[in-house]
Amino acid sequence: MKAQILLNELLEHGVLLHTWGLGEAKTFEHLLLEIDNGEVSIRSNGNGKLVWESRAVAVRVTCRIRGFLWLLVEGQQVFIDGRTRTRPWVKELNVSVIEKLHRNELPDEASAKRALNEELTIPKNEIIEFWNKHPVVRVGPLPSQSYPGLVCEFDMYRFEWEMNPRLWNPDGYVEIQTDKSTHFVWEKL
Repeated sequence: MKAQILLNELLEHGVLLHTWGLGEAKTFEHLLLEIDNGEVSIRSNGNGKLVWESRAVAVRVTCRIRGFLWLLVEGQQVFIDGRTRTRPWVKELNVSVIEKLHRNELPDEASAKRALNEELTIPKNEIIEFWNKHPVVRVGPLPSQSYPGLVCEFDMYRFEWEMNPRLWNPDGYVEIQTDKSTHFVWEKL
């Protein structure tokens, strides 16, 4: 999508961009990249609001260590400019890892494995058996934390995985991206 077309659409719908890239919000460039990568789309909801729409795969990760069951949770995200944010809605959905699906990617075990590899650096050749697969859940409409002024809606395809203890890192995991890092920590259940 061309930047000017997106900018015009946002402004026509009264989206105020002066808060984007501040606090917990992502930038205009982030949204443009997500659209260009086919991870999200923007549509009008018919009530004057723009909807950020996506499909995501989510994995609830547990691990049994010395008789205790641990749940991996997203702690915080740290942007490269030092801003931090938490996403309590991820924990409320009872998932550990959530990753947008790529354009034409199926919401299957392969995409769930990709999410684990990208977010937690679980080796691609690791044998992963998901023990529970849930039907799709429609999340939203919610005010977008990433893009103030937009409404967020997405389909979530949820899997559950009990991690092999040999992969357990007691310090958690950090996903490093070009714009931010996401920190995951363990909580005892």
